[in-house]
Amino acid sequence: MQSNSINHIQLLFKPNVIDVAGQRVRESAQKYLDLNTGRVKSGKIFSVIYDLKGDRLGQFANESLRDPIIHDVYINTLFNDPAYQSYILISKLPGVTDDEGVSAQKALCDLLNIPFDFSAQWIFTQEIFYFERKLSDGQLAKLGEELLGNPLINHFEYGAFDGRINYIPTVHIESDTTVKTIDIFVNEAELE
Repeated sequence: MQSNSINHIQLLFKPNVIDVAGQRVRESAQKYLDLNTGRVKSGKIFSVIYDLKGDRLGQFANESLRDPIIHDVYINTLFNDPAYQSYILISKLPGVTDDEGVSAQKALCDLLNIPFDFSAQWIFTQEIFYFERKLSDGQLAKLGEELLGNPLINHFEYGAFDGRINYIPTVHIESDTTVKTIDIFVNEAELE
């Protein structure tokens, strides 16, 4: 059952865990773009468009998504530290397969003991990178599009993080269900 409300679950590495993805982004930005980002913190956001009652959202986050040894989890609030002055959020565009989102949805179905619905996706994943240095929109766009994602399949948000994300890659397709009977036993001119 889909919901109009959106819940966000964010996973970040605990301070005592090495953020390998963040280090790789920092090194690649310097090496390939001559861009000094300062420290980089990486995270994963699961946007859940499903009506979870009571403590179910927390249970899902902590039992199905989070590794308690390495992750801090934020539920319906996002990490927002003034020590990080810039960010890039990378999402899939509508219609692009989100394998992690599908896996998370299957895990939620298992937790709730409901059948998996192949016709609808209601969990979407996004990657977020926080940068210690204040980077311009041009620098962030270049970093996102040349190192972190692909503009053909990804949506990017960047700038100074205000603690919110607004993008969910939902697809809205209107369909025409009109059915017509066409006689195919006619000459080619009429068939065309």
